[in-house]
Amino acid sequence: MTSEGRAQIEVSKLETYRSSNKEYVPSKAPVFYNPLMKTNRDIAVAFLRTIGSISERKVVVGDPLAGVGVRSVRFLLETEVTDRAFSNDLNKRAFELIRRNAKLNRVGRRLHASCNDANVFLAEHSEPGERFSYVDIDPFGSPAPFLDNAVMSLIHGGYLAVTATDSPVLCGLFPNKMRLMYDSYCRKLPCKKEIGVRVLIGAVVRAAARHEIGADPLICYAERNYFRAYFRLHRSRSKALSAVGSIGYVASRDGDEGWEAMSCYDLAELNAGIRPKKAVYGPMWTSAYEDSLFASRLAEGGAGVSPESDALIGKVRAEESDILGYYPHDLLAKACGGRALPIVEILNRIRKAGIRAGRTLFDPSAVKAQASFKEVTDALSTGPAIP
Repeated sequence: MTSEGRAQIEVSKLETYRSSNKEYVPSKAPVFYNPLMKTNRDIAVAFLRTIGSISERKVVVGDPLAGVGVRSVRFLLETEVTDRAFSNDLNKRAFELIRRNAKLNRVGRRLHASCNDANVFLAEHSEPGERFSYVDIDPFGSPAPFLDNAVMSLIHGGYLAVTATDSPVLCGLFPNKMRLMYDSYCRKLPCKKEIGVRVLIGAVVRAAARHEIGADPLICYAERNYFRAYFRLHRSRSKALSAVGSIGYVASRDGDEGWEAMSCYDLAELNAGIRPKKAVYGPMWTSAYEDSLFASRLAEGGAGVSPESDALIGKVRAEESDILGYYPHDLLAKACGGRALPIVEILNRIRKAGIRAGRTLFDPSAVKAQASFKEVTDALSTGPAIP
């Protein structure tokens, strides 16, 4: 037995799958539960509370990979907007635990447990009248196999949350696996975590567009070993076309360490020899990966779930997501002859040069700047001498 948020949850003995004082191997447990993903679930609670502050419409939750059912139980206990939750897992022992945990927390009448394949579960809820208003895809590994059925199981105006724990694949460390899972190609770039999120968003948007559904990213972040992204979905051909208009490519610029976004039309010119040859990666999302208005509402309506979620939401709200990429501190130090400046000083010099710049939640020692790498390093070379 363990507690999380307001829930009391029956789980497998955590000590049996501990690999160190700070790490667990939850995949070895009879029923999946990872206590280190609590902040992930905290922010999901904050997200639904925010939805409740925006609209009075009640939410029906779909939880296709539920494990012990902690996410669904917490939604029912900790958010007023959640009317019902459908909690599913293919593991029969998980199914029994979900039922016991629902009863333990006195939410059994509103939590519907099932034991089915996740895609079958989602497909069974794809017809009008059976669809969810919020679906949370939280797999062990890639969410890619579940995206098509997930978007089809949502109502018009519904919300989709996606977790990806295969961050090395999304960061470009395994390009062939990225091709297989996300139909994208990328090598490791200095801003690899942001690229990973953009590849993930791109995969969701394209999956939705295949069914003439538009998917708009609301917030996203990276924490520990995973990426997380939230979307609002619209069953509209025009919204789908608008969303895929932000799917493009990232090309490394000639002669420096920078990069730029390219559309599919730019890529065609590149292949035709009209543009100079460059290393091109994608497809991926190339527009802003956060809705600033929603992020502000999240900071207000979702505050107080936990200190960890409040801190992370604060970073999400401050993110300059319309700037492509970020420059890690070690890369800037190398360009300045190996002499590192404090991040605050780096930002001051860049801004003094008239360049829009800020921090990023993907790397605490990196800066985002709306300028080429050369323009950034030129700005750093001005002012007082670097000691």
